[in-house]
Amino acid sequence: MSQAAAAAAKARLREASETRILDAAATVFARLGLSGATMAGIAREADMPTATIHYYFGTKHRLYEAVLAHTLRLWVREIETIKPEDEPRTAIAAYIAAKMRFSHLHPEASRIFAGEMLAGGGNVREFLAGELRLLIERKAAVLETWVRQGRIRPVAPEHLFFLIWALPNSTPTSRRKCER
Repeated sequence: MSQAAAAAAKARLREASETRILDAAATVFARLGLSGATMAGIAREADMPTATIHYYFGTKHRLYEAVLAHTLRLWVREIETIKPEDEPRTAIAAYIAAKMRFSHLHPEASRIFAGEMLAGGGNVREFLAGELRLLIERKAAVLETWVRQGRIRPVAPEHLFFLIWALPNSTPTSRRKCER
């Protein structure tokens, strides 16, 4: 096996292990919170040795931050699809549907984020003030363009996005309402 092939295989193994750990940690953090979770409990959930969890993430707090970062990246990925040339109703409905799908598939992410916000949001403050703020400003500009063009009624874009994020997890009833 060439060095490049060996390095690629090692990278794939590392990524698979990190994903497995992040998924297990999300489950444990959602159930027990940051203070109740332990690295040993996360290792049990991941069916890995505790030493492996420490090797990849070092401390419980770093692992928690990684879970939050992963969650937030997934949450905001779909908002990037909103473009000025889109038909507003279609773009907003697609974003709502994507958010609800994500919440349905990853309910632990919603619980972790809600718990973090109830605890003061200290672990996401930098993301909220930096990357997320810039993203919301860009997408707010799209909505403001639609308002100026008369394509949608006046709306406070930041409030709209926060309302969408606050939607409950997807249920058959809420999906039908969203699709209308």
